[in-house]
Amino acid sequence: GASELAFHNNDLDSYHDLARQAVRLAHNTGDKNLVAWSLTQMIDCSKDAEEIEQSINYGKESLALFSELGIKQGMAYALNRLGEVYKLGEDLEQAKQVYEASLALCKETGDIFREIMMMENLGLIAYLEGDYGRAKEFLMCVLREDYVARSMRWVVCMFAELSGSMACLGDPLKAARILGACHGLISEMGIDYFPFDQPVVEKCTADTRVLLEKTSGEGSFEVAWAEGQLRTYEQLVDYVLREEG
Repeated sequence: GASELAFHNNDLDSYHDLARQAVRLAHNTGDKNLVAWSLTQMIDCSKDAEEIEQSINYGKESLALFSELGIKQGMAYALNRLGEVYKLGEDLEQAKQVYEASLALCKETGDIFREIMMMENLGLIAYLEGDYGRAKEFLMCVLREDYVARSMRWVVCMFAELSGSMACLGDPLKAARILGACHGLISEMGIDYFPFDQPVVEKCTADTRVLLEKTSGEGSFEVAWAEGQLRTYEQLVDYVLREEG
């Protein structure tokens, strides 16, 4: 639990240290359930090829234990984490498969929270595959969920992820303003984007910059970004959702 909190606070050194302690303690108890949950925390968010391979092995070991024990929520979680690693390694087809498998288990067990997360992840895969209309459809669907609306950080992260598809669908100016606002709000909160989603936000930013400067000239991205940073959270929500329904 402490490892998970450290992860969501982007304290990756503590995340790794606590995860290693958890695995050691879990093995000492001989409790396979504890071992399986602890192993999911060993799945890293590094893009290094060797560490990706190691994380995949941890994920598969965890998944095998959950399957043996018949713990479907654990299986869904392990599949989710595996999907994140495959996404980092740019194996998008494999990522999509495990996200879809996790989504099916979430629907079976009634895990609405993780079901929403899988919809978000499938939206990100669609964006990375270049299916921008489908990506936007997935992400807008997630944004309408009450679970998401209650978390300012989640909403801001979703808006940043949505910006890339908006830019690629023909509105890079709006996308740049959204990214500027998101960056300002995340900074005000004293946190960052979720670690596994950071590379996607970086791609959204790069795609938006290229597309806006192609149509509006050099420096236009910085101007739009600065305009976005002046928006409050409420103004950002209205700006993003006003025309989307």
